[in-house]
Amino acid sequence: SSEPAPRKISKADLAGARRVITFCALPDDYPGSIKVENWDPFLPAIEDYSKARDKLAERIGRMLEELKPKQ
Repeated sequence: SSEPAPRKISKADLAGARRVITFCALPDDYPGSIKVENWDPFLPAIEDYSKARDKLAERIGRMLEELKPKQ
C-alpha cells in the first residue's frame, strides 16, 4: 500500500484539538484559540538525526504525561 500524500491542515482537522504540535508554520487562518507549539527549532534532524530522534521521543513522552487525566 502506498502512503497518503501530505495535505494542508484544515480548520476541521483542528476543530477538536487541545494542542497542536508543528514542525513548520500554520496557515494564517488557523483557529487562533488552540495552543500551538512549534518543535522544529529544537529538532535539527538534518544536522544529527539520532539526537533529533531522541529529543523528539523525549518531548512526545513528556507531552503524553501532561495529557494523562489527573487522578
